[in-house]
This record gives sequence, structure tokens and C-alpha cells, in this order.
Amino acid sequence: MGIFQKLYRKKDASRDATVADADPADAKGADKAVDGSGNEDDTALSNQLQGLRGELKSKLPEPEQFLSFDQALADREGGAEDDETAPGKFPNSPRVLVRYGAIVTIATLVIVAALVVFLRADVPNVIGQTAVEASEAIAEAGLNVEIFEEETPDVPDGQVMTTAPGPGEVTMRGTTVVIRVARNTNEVAVPNVRGKTLTDARETLTSTRLNTQVKRTFDNSVPEGTVVGFLPVTGTLVPPGSSVTLLVSAGTLDTAIEVPRVIGLTEDAARSALEQMGFNPVFYHAYSSRGEVDYVVAQTPGGANTVAPGSPVLVMISMGNSTSGLAVPDITEQDRASASRAIESSGFLPEGFGIIDDNVAAGAVISQMPPAQDSFLRRDESLGFLFSVGGQTHAEVPRLLGLSQAEAFRIIRDAGFMPVLSASDAAIHADSSQEYLNLEGNVITQQFPAAGSQYQIGLPVLMYLSAQD
Repeated sequence: MGIFQKLYRKKDASRDATVADADPADAKGADKAVDGSGNEDDTALSNQLQGLRGELKSKLPEPEQFLSFDQALADREGGAEDDETAPGKFPNSPRVLVRYGAIVTIATLVIVAALVVFLRADVPNVIGQTAVEASEAIAEAGLNVEIFEEETPDVPDGQVMTTAPGPGEVTMRGTTVVIRVARNTNEVAVPNVRGKTLTDARETLTSTRLNTQVKRTFDNSVPEGTVVGFLPVTGTLVPPGSSVTLLVSAGTLDTAIEVPRVIGLTEDAARSALEQMGFNPVFYHAYSSRGEVDYVVAQTPGGANTVAPGSPVLVMISMGNSTSGLAVPDITEQDRASASRAIESSGFLPEGFGIIDDNVAAGAVISQMPPAQDSFLRRDESLGFLFSVGGQTHAEVPRLLGLSQAEAFRIIRDAGFMPVLSASDAAIHADSSQEYLNLEGNVITQQFPAAGSQYQIGLPVLMYLSAQD
């Protein structure tokens, strides 16, 4: 019960008791007495109220204890932030901020973790599936797909070979997965056989359903019997059964070698004997009264001559005794340009080959094949000759890419090298113009060594003839 209620109840009880004790006749007088003593009661009540007010005021804080904003800020700057119960305590004190920051960081990490779990995607294993099946599986995993086709004979047509990212890798939803799909062809890819022994290279090519053609060369940095280079290059798609031409080292270039005598041998036997020694044989077929038909009846340089490794050797195969052809002119001791003009005016095609000979002036014709005596050729046949390059041993390999076969052969010979032709269905030795591949619309698309390389004069340069992409 409140203080004011107690006071008022006490006053009312006093008045009732006074009225009840008086006589009725004195009631009127009593009322007057009460009215007359009212001022005294009011005074007493007022005094009691003042006392209660003082008591209540003593229990309340003084007004100055209710701090203003400025006072609270001053207290905070004065170190009050360390007292969490201090008046004007701000919630952005360092301790509170650290507490709030930790809460926010934890909440952020929780949200990020939830997003990672939600957005994470595992790349499905689609190797061996069709492109359609693989696309559907990748899309169901929340990933995009990009398809590339690759020609290969080793994987069924339309089958997925690889993916990037790979199967099982974790990535984010929406990532693009690149898949490579096999496209079947009837072709095989040429393997890399550079640096292999001839035996190993042949085994590798045979297992790939390719044939081998061997051309001997010399190389100071590659051991004898090792593949120096080859065409077509690694990865070229060719029909099964095509030949890959290998340049195989026959040793170093430091020592001159003796030319073997091949007169009286068949063309195949003569070729084998010369190539095994590292020479580059070039064969001509002409009518002659000397020797047996289909056998070697002449060669230059002759047997027992010592020449630089890789030098060309011109060889004549007898076609029998006949004078129905055109007489062969004598071009020895002429300069190279004059010899070419004389050959053309006689109805033949000139084929000049450079040979290292520091005893003969550069550009001078040393010998020819077939020889001028007792030899006849059909019109437009090739007539070959050797010209000296003097003491020069190396020259720069010209660029052949994009050239026709005939133009490439002419440029290679003019530079002093031996042209060797390779094609997708056969490897053709540059033995004579009769063995050219006159494929209209085809050009040289690969060569070895590369254009600009310094290369020993007389050594073979490989050229690959195919349709230009």
C-alpha cells in the first residue's frame, strides 16, 4: 500500500471517530468543529507529504548523474571504455568491436562454406562415352561443355578420349569442361622415331602399319646407325602402308671415303652398295653398246676415288644397244651454266649435282652421266653432271615449303644438296626425273633439315609432297 493511501485512510478514520462519538444534537456543531480544525489537518498533511518527498528524493540519483552526450564522450576518451558499467558506455569500444568482428567473421565463413558446398561440382568420368552421353552427364553436374574432334584411328568414332578438367576433379558449377572426341579416319599418325636405332625405328613404324625407306647421311653429333631425321614429321596422318623416309647416320663427316665399284651390278645391288657407304646414288637409263642390259655400265665418281661423305654418285643402267635415241653431248670442262644450255639444246633435261673438290674451280663441270661416247637418250630424258663447289663444305638449306616438286628439286640441286622426295603413299628417291611424282596441285609441305640450317654439301634434304592445307 502506498504512502499517500495510508495518509488519506488515517485522516478519514479520525473524522469518522469524531463524528461517531458526538451526540446527534451536537452533530451540526461537530461538523463546524471539523471545518474549523481542517486547516490544522491540512497543515499536518502537508508536512507529512514534504517528509515523504524528501525520503523519495534521497532514493533517486541526483540530476547531475544523468550524463549528457558530451560528458559520456569525455568519459569514454578518458578511459571509461574499460569499465563496462560506466555511464555512457559505447558499444563500439575495442573490446566490443573485437567481439562483434569475431561474430561477423564466423557468420561470413559459415555463409561462404555453405556457398562452396552448394556451388561445388565434381567432373564426371565420361571417358569412353559418346559425345551426346558425355554432354548430358556434364550438364547434369551443373557444368558447361565444349566439344573438340580429333582424328585418330585408335579410338572408336565419336567416343570421348579426354576431358579437361579431368574426371573426378573438383570445380565450381558453371565451369566449362572441354572434351575431345575421336573422329575415325582410315589414316594413321606418324610416330616419333628420331634418335632411335634403325632397327627400333623400323619396328615402331611397322607396328603403326607404316613402311620404311632409308637414306644414309652423315652427322658428327649422332652415332652411326641412329635416325637423324625423318619425313613425314611426327603426328602427320597418312594412309596405312605409306612410307616414312628415314635419314640414318652413316658416321661422321671428318674423313673422306672411297667410292665402291658398282659396274656389273643390278640397279638394286648398286643402290644398296652405295647407300650403305653413305653415298647418294642417282640412276640414269640409256642405250649403249657396252655391258649387259639392265646392269650398271658406267659410274662417276669411279670406283677407288676418294670423296667427301654423302657425295652423289651418278650411275648408268644399260637399256641395250640401240641408236634410236638422241646422241649425248660432251659437256665436260664447261661451266655449269653453259653445260645446262648445251643439254637443253640437245633435247634433254639438265640435272647438276655439286661435289666438294678443291682441285677444280667452283662451278666447273667435272663429269657427266651418261657419258658422251656411245650413249643415246630419248628426248626429254635427264642428263646429269657433277660440278665442283671448290673447297666449300657447307651451305644454307633453302626454303622449299609451298613449291612444286620440280621447282624444289632444282633449288636443292643448285644449292649443292641431294633432293629426296617423300609422299603419303610412297617415298621416292630423287634418282631421275622419271621418278618424279607429277601430282598436279601438290606442293612441298614439309622439309628436313629446316630452311636456314647450315648443312654439308652433297647430303640429302628430305621433302614431303602433299596437298596444301
